[in-house]
Amino acid sequence: MNDFAFIIPAQDENQYYKNGDLAFFGESTLLEWKITQCKEILSDKQIYITSFSKEIEKLVTKTNVNFIARDNNENYGVEIMKAIKQIPFENIILTYCTTPFISPKIYQKMCEEFKLKNLTCLISVRKMKEYVIYKGEKIGFINNFCTRSSLEPFYVITNGCFIVKKDRILKENNLILDDAKLFELDSLSAIEIKDIQDYHLAKTLISMYFTKDLM
Repeated sequence: MNDFAFIIPAQDENQYYKNGDLAFFGESTLLEWKITQCKEILSDKQIYITSFSKEIEKLVTKTNVNFIARDNNENYGVEIMKAIKQIPFENIILTYCTTPFISPKIYQKMCEEFKLKNLTCLISVRKMKEYVIYKGEKIGFINNFCTRSSLEPFYVITNGCFIVKKDRILKENNLILDDAKLFELDSLSAIEIKDIQDYHLAKTLISMYFTKDLM
């Protein structure tokens, strides 16, 4: 695992919640929760937080992980690429505070698969079988008398975990490469906080996160 590094974008305010990644979660914040998860599989020197927030910079200093300043006036994608250039590790794990139930065990499994299969890009997804209509067209079904289990699955990319080789990210300026492989998450791990309702739902499911492996 010496050639992996986490990069975690963080904000003290976003479109979902006024406190952004500093919103309380469990006994800490979403950001501290995510840093703690990452520390279970990589060392402090392999974890990078990137943000334009001085408040987040102050918090990160206390956790002993790395901080990369972002320019709030610059395009988000440009700033992420600039941050990745500064990270001296071959394999980049981009993850987000808004997917709090992607556990260290999942990160570990994804890294192991990435190395074992010699991948260049591995992306966390949720597998779904649903009746989908896009622009007035039925996708993957003719009528709804067929059962969901008989439908062809589709895969939703979660803003949870992208593992990509650094040189490929910088070369293609893209996280979702054409040769990307998919890593399926269970429904709890795939939860993403996209609005205030998601945030409150996630807070109520914390106990399930800790007991999931015991079920």
